[in-house]
Amino acid sequence: MSTSTPPDEKVSIWVKIVLAVGILAIAAAIIILVWRGPEWIDGINPARLTKDDGPKATDVSGLRTAIVAAVVGLVGIGTLSVTTVSYSTGRKRDRAQFKLAQGRVQGAV
Repeated sequence: MSTSTPPDEKVSIWVKIVLAVGILAIAAAIIILVWRGPEWIDGINPARLTKDDGPKATDVSGLRTAIVAAVVGLVGIGTLSVTTVSYSTGRKRDRAQFKLAQGRVQGAV
């Protein structure tokens, strides 16, 4: 006899692994974009700014702030979506349980 994992659990494990790797890849991409984004987008290398490059430093700061704000907005939208689906699923389950309980009470009377 072999003790193997049921197929549903194997799929679940692979989905979790792929999801974790995807989240790590997205996090790494965001960090790289915040770090190197000003150089790629505006051609400004933050490491070579001098004390006389105030406007360029402001541009770098503004771009980084915009990137982080966009990421926070996307995370907020994702969180709202997950919450909406979770709430809707819970409501459906609660309604089904209420109807079942109501049917049992009416059958007992």
